[in-house]
Amino acid sequence: MKRMSISNVNLLYLFMAMILIILGSLMQSMDAEAGLIATEFLLVLLPALLFAIWTRGGLKKIFRLNPLSFTDGIIVVSAIFFFYPVSITGNMIVLNLLDYLGWYRPIPFPSASNAQEYALLLFAVAVSAGICEEFLFRGIVMRAYERYGHKKAILCTAVLFGVFHFNIQNLLGPVMLGILFGYFVYLTDSIYAGILAHATHNALSVSISYLSSMYFEKNLDSESLEVASTGTSLLTTIFTITVVVLCLITIVKLIKHLKRRSIERLKTENNYGQNETIEKANPNEIQDVRWWAFLPLLAIGIIYILFEIVSRR
Repeated sequence: MKRMSISNVNLLYLFMAMILIILGSLMQSMDAEAGLIATEFLLVLLPALLFAIWTRGGLKKIFRLNPLSFTDGIIVVSAIFFFYPVSITGNMIVLNLLDYLGWYRPIPFPSASNAQEYALLLFAVAVSAGICEEFLFRGIVMRAYERYGHKKAILCTAVLFGVFHFNIQNLLGPVMLGILFGYFVYLTDSIYAGILAHATHNALSVSISYLSSMYFEKNLDSESLEVASTGTSLLTTIFTITVVVLCLITIVKLIKHLKRRSIERLKTENNYGQNETIEKANPNEIQDVRWWAFLPLLAIGIIYILFEIVSRR
């Protein structure tokens, strides 16, 4: 896959980031849900598919279109459920820090007021984003960066995934999730693990937002909301830390189980004469990458900073 180079993928990333900022924002300003769906399929998935076809590397190999077993799927979904409190806590820490620095600004999360809007949001935020963004990042980007080894590929892809959201308040969460999604895809050798994990996390966000809005509307008045907002205590902090620690322990156990299943799968494939599909770092390919291949990422960094400054005026 000579065309699947770091330089080409970084240029693709720059191009897609630009059209996302310009056209994606325009589409979503007209209609939030429909604009988001159009953005995901037309501005994220379509360029990724066209690029993969242009590389002539084979769609199945590039995107890891391998079946995901039912057991592996259950492990992935369970891990995401336990990781959700961890990601929320991480985001809250970042928001508090940004608020202290004077960089916090409220950004509304799309919410539903009825069942029909809830179903539409599930498709827009969970299904479409889960499919389209995973094909781009855990498909194209992670495959290209695998020349540095799977660990660096997962980390680099996760960082680029976080930056792609163009929101410093929503940077740490996507990066942490990106690492988890990438590791699931690496262990299972299936893009469907990333799609399932991504869709599950986003569905949780939409569902919790929907249920919370319904509960607060029906059960809490303004006075009780004020009491709830000022009720943070040492006990609450200790409880939060305890929950996060227990969730992390559970996630580690689930990942270890998934890793054992991955080793068993590879042994079975090797016994049947199949080659191991997980690629390792290639020193010769790493030496072929020149510094200018990363100039598109430098451009994205500058755009990211300017975007944050302008959006706060």
